[in-house]
Amino acid sequence: MDNPNSLDIWSNPIHLLPSTHEIVSAFLDIPISTIAIIIGIIFWLGILWIPLKGIDRRDSSASMMYGLFMCFCATALFIAPKGARTDDTNYLGIIVTMIVIFGAAKFRWIYRGDNSKTFQEISTEDGKK
Repeated sequence: MDNPNSLDIWSNPIHLLPSTHEIVSAFLDIPISTIAIIIGIIFWLGILWIPLKGIDRRDSSASMMYGLFMCFCATALFIAPKGARTDDTNYLGIIVTMIVIFGAAKFRWIYRGDNSKTFQEISTEDGKK
């Protein structure tokens, strides 16, 4: 059984594939902050795709609050886990990221994808007639 010439399913005689130890050590070399950012982006996308049925989109303050809430969520989920800022922090990159996040939230607010049209929005003037 201890024959060095015998091959089993876990042996790698030609060393083209990484061993299990190499794979595990590669994943353990990833910093926790990077994993937290990836998980945060996934959670933020999940929050972004929560259905917006029944929300009156005509209210401009609700639109702004939705955009700001999504910016706050993005900050908490995948901008803040990067850790303390250093002297060489790219603030322009952070500002552009926040503008893109706010734009994605506003796009989601405007084009929310309700194809079913299960309700009809009426104005208060139409209700008085």
